[in-house]
Amino acid sequence: MCWGPTSISENTGVFFAQLVNGTAAGWNGYGYGGTYRKRLDLHQAFIEYKRTIGTAKTGLMFGRQQFLDAPSYVLYDREPPNIQITWNGPRAYAIFPHVRFDLYDFVATDITPTAMFHDTQDWNTRLYGFNTTFDVPAFHLGQQRVQSYLDLFWIGFHLGGKTGSVPLVSASKISSVTGATNRNNFGFRWYGTAQQLEYAIGVLWQQGNFTQYGTTARRQVSAYSVNTTLGYRRSNLPLKPFFGIQTDVYSGGNENRRTGTVGTYSAPFAPQNPYLDYTGYIGAANLINLSPIVVGSYGKVSLRIKVPILWRETTASSVYSISSAYNFPRFRSHFIGVAPNGLLTWAVSRHWNWTHVVAWFAASHDLKNAGAKSGLYYQSSLSFAF
Repeated sequence: MCWGPTSISENTGVFFAQLVNGTAAGWNGYGYGGTYRKRLDLHQAFIEYKRTIGTAKTGLMFGRQQFLDAPSYVLYDREPPNIQITWNGPRAYAIFPHVRFDLYDFVATDITPTAMFHDTQDWNTRLYGFNTTFDVPAFHLGQQRVQSYLDLFWIGFHLGGKTGSVPLVSASKISSVTGATNRNNFGFRWYGTAQQLEYAIGVLWQQGNFTQYGTTARRQVSAYSVNTTLGYRRSNLPLKPFFGIQTDVYSGGNENRRTGTVGTYSAPFAPQNPYLDYTGYIGAANLINLSPIVVGSYGKVSLRIKVPILWRETTASSVYSISSAYNFPRFRSHFIGVAPNGLLTWAVSRHWNWTHVVAWFAASHDLKNAGAKSGLYYQSSLSFAF
């Protein structure tokens, strides 16, 4: 990129603050955790300095803030009604007419204190990296004019303590090796839309190391993911149908030993909940997913149906939930099962939305024989936003 003389046309400073409070009631056996119950505290509090330099809108943000500049299957901020994830530190950006740059270095917010206004920094959890988004010149597929964007990113994270542990699977149980892991995520995502088409292609490689507490020996990390979506939309028809297919591959490996390369993909920062499976029974590790998608709407009501068909990427690694590995030592097949689900949303008014989620996890025959069970999930949420 070439740099020339600059002119300054804007120079402003902004302060933003947001409070958070979470309450949860009902049957105590449901097990509401710290992400539901939260005493009043600062959710976000940052200063932002903006400056226009030539054709670029630049800025520096410092403080506690939400951060979402990554694909939703890599990084998300937890779905409401949870207490959403925030980060502490600096972020710099520069927005040109056809390209954007972001640089950041964050420490997670520790939301575990129970007293009001006592949230601090979780120094065991860091997020840092560099993102670039390009506005790709439009092109045509038949009569479809496609507008697309290309993200190139390096997303690094450090995890210590329980979240940095690595599963250790034996013939009789699943335990964990506690330590610290550093993973650098190098990848790209190319996505675009047209009048009737929608697509996204993402490839990511995780490279780094894991160090068990109490030792100095380091295990290398080498994992990957491939994520694609392709869809066709007919907005001129009744119900405005959208038909699509989603595919995902997440690597797995080396859980049955304490040495060697760690090959299981990790997505620790709350990937968007409905991306894979509403139930949370299946997580983004050692997984192959093929999901037909149908979306339609009528007036203020919309319906989204997905039918994920799930396999293990390798039989040498476990089946994973969103938080841990399962212990099914007698399960030796690739096929995990099917998890059909539906999301019905009624926009009651400008400020009120009523949603219903129904999901069924149908375990495969071999997985049932290994000790698993099928299960039904239902959630109804009435939300008010202003």
